[in-house]
Amino acid sequence: MPLVFTLFQVAWSIAWGTLHVRIRRGRRYARGRAASGVRDGWYRRLNPLFFVAQLALSVACFWSDADVLLELHDSAAVRLLGAAMLSVALALTHTALAHLGPHYAPCYDAHVPRQLIRSGPYSLIRHPMYAAKLVAGVGALLLSGSLWLAPSTVYLFVVTWRALRNEEAELRVQLEGYEQYSARTTKLIPYVFLRLSACRRRRASLADGQGISAVLILRAILGAVASPPSWAGPPRTRPGLPHPLSAADFC
Repeated sequence: MPLVFTLFQVAWSIAWGTLHVRIRRGRRYARGRAASGVRDGWYRRLNPLFFVAQLALSVACFWSDADVLLELHDSAAVRLLGAAMLSVALALTHTALAHLGPHYAPCYDAHVPRQLIRSGPYSLIRHPMYAAKLVAGVGALLLSGSLWLAPSTVYLFVVTWRALRNEEAELRVQLEGYEQYSARTTKLIPYVFLRLSACRRRRASLADGQGISAVLILRAILGAVASPPSWAGPPRTRPGLPHPLSAADFC
């Protein structure tokens, strides 16, 4: 298994790195586009270092259990889950770029897109590439099994969320139709999952309401059966017998 994981890690790193170098080469994404004012020089410098460190640590953890590696786990199943998450992240990035086209810009050098993209993954979520980056961060941590990657994963989440929040504010002002688009989509998690969760909560609420309604109906029926009609006059009792039942006896 160490050899399999090593080959996967190297192949994935080459594919991910080549893709991002190609789309960022010469800042071609900035031609003819206005800068959005969102800059993050620290992330631009640290990101390549984290990327190389993740590759080196992962490969080392596949072959060694030295204490200095701060091993989080040594489970092949967890590593397979991490590899699956990295594969999904790469596929989502490719798909998002295919629909985004020349409107792409990295988070540390954001530019306003020329038009609003609503196709592909953008029909469900507004930031599929950020979602892919977060999935890749968690996948890399699980695949490596090293606690050394935990700080970089946390840093990735913080930087991504900050960039996402800033870009949302800029796009709402500078891109026509973004407000209506954001009302129909979610930031990172596809709306279909949120909708399923909301449906479950709604069904649970309806079930609770139906249960209460059933109790009220049952009480009303019992009360009607136990209480004689108004035209029958006052109830008759015999000496020594209890008073006829009333609805209160069932409450």
